[in-house]
Parts: sequence; structure tokens; C-alpha cells
Amino acid sequence: VGVAGGKKPTTAIPATLTICIVEDSEVIRKSIVAKFGAVADRLGVDRWPVCEFDTVEHVLPILADLDDRDTLIVVDQNLDAKGGVLTGSDLIRALTEARFAGVIVSASGDLDVQKHHEDL
Repeated sequence: VGVAGGKKPTTAIPATLTICIVEDSEVIRKSIVAKFGAVADRLGVDRWPVCEFDTVEHVLPILADLDDRDTLIVVDQNLDAKGGVLTGSDLIRALTEARFAGVIVSASGDLDVQKHHEDL
């Protein structure tokens, strides 16, 4: 986000945004949290609350409690390192079927998986 003419940048990102990260690597989760923190700092807004999950199975029970209009979910594809059986595609499919109105970000480094996520 650039600042033109010394003006404070404006954002369409809601102040009530909640970020959910579904990633089995703690290092990658911390990196994603840090990146969103840097974005908030640059925008001059309070940092958004972050929920972290290492498997799809751990995030599914709380999905109904989220205000999905103000939720951004970052999801990896392969989450088996922490015992997960369901994949990121399974989560995206469930969110789509539930008519999730928030934002889904595919965090897979595999371009084929990213394309598959877009097609869901």
C-alpha cells in the first residue's frame, strides 16, 4: 500500500476482519501472521485477530461461529504432518457448499493445487 502525497492510505479491509490460518507448519503460520501484522502496521490499523489451526479437522468445529463476511481463511493443501486426514481442497469444498462469503487464500506452493483451489 503506497502513500501518495503524504496522505494516509485508505483500505477496504474491515477493521472487524478475522484471519484464520490452516497450515500444519508452525514456521509458515508464524510467517503468515507476521506478514498480516506488517500490512496492518503499514495501513496504520490495529492488528487483526488471528486463529491458527494445524489441520482441517481442527478448524471445522468453529466455522459456524465465524462472521464469514469478515473472515479471511489462508489454507494449505497438505496438512498431514499434524495428523490431518482432510486436505485444503476438502475445506474449500466445505466452505463453498456452505456458501462462505469471506475470502479464501490458497497457500499451496504447488501451481496445480492452486488452480484446483480456484476451480472449487
